[in-house]
Formats: sequence, C-alpha cells, structure tokens
Amino acid sequence: MSLKASDSETQTADEDIQVLEFELDGQRYCVMIAAVMEIVDEEPLTKVPSSGRHVLGVMNLRDETTTIIDPTVVFGVDSTAGDRRIIIFDDDSDEQYGWLVDSVHRVSTFKRSDVEEQADAEAIRGLVNRDEDFLIWVDPSVINGESTTL
Repeated sequence: MSLKASDSETQTADEDIQVLEFELDGQRYCVMIAAVMEIVDEEPLTKVPSSGRHVLGVMNLRDETTTIIDPTVVFGVDSTAGDRRIIIFDDDSDEQYGWLVDSVHRVSTFKRSDVEEQADAEAIRGLVNRDEDFLIWVDPSVINGESTTL
C-alpha cells in the first residue's frame, strides 16, 4: 500500500503511522510497514544485462524472480556495508522488488504531526522529527516503479 495524495487528505495529524526503519550510509530511513512483505538475508544475485545502475540483480525468492535495487544509487549516498539485509516489498504489482540496505533497525510508530512534508522529491514523503535525530520517510512504490536517481 503506498501513500497517495488522496490518502494524506483523509488522515489526521494525530494518526499513528507505523514504519520500518533501516539505514543507508549512516542515515536512518523508513517505509510504511504495510509496504513491507518480509526481510531476508543478503545472498548472491544474478546480474541482469543492460539493466540500470540501480539494479543489483535478481534472486529467486520462493520460486519468484525478485529484482533487487540498490537504494544508495537512487538516493546518491554510499553504502557502509553493515549487517546488510534485503527488504522485500509488497506493492500489489506482478513484479517483486527488494532493496539491499546497510541494516534494518526496528519497527517504530510516530504521529503524522511529527512529519515535515516534502514536496520537492517525489519518493520522499517527509522528514520525521524525533528527539535525537530524524528519519527520511520514503515511498518505495515510486522507486520500485520508476527506479531513477532522485
């Protein structure tokens, strides 16, 4: 399930939003937990000829070909290669996508009022202000659908 403009119009400022937090290049990002199908260990991938720089390759996940995207290319950051995991997304399409991330942290909840909306980048929904830092809230359906450098 992706968040669309019409969804945000019907949601209130005190609504709880549940997300999965992950890390890229020392920065915390998050995606709505409803978009996540599962998290799997990193494994060898099969390269896809003539694919974009953002496509690392494909893997067989329970007899389904899954395209693995490198979000560091999409967001223009480096990988710190920590406890790398693959987040598999459920985006209601015929194709299955995953992102190779440096590490997966936790599921957390915040209020919509904690979000500073971002209108200048299509895949970034907003910044979530927290006491100690902030999260970059991203929409995986935009990246998985188009997968271009932002």
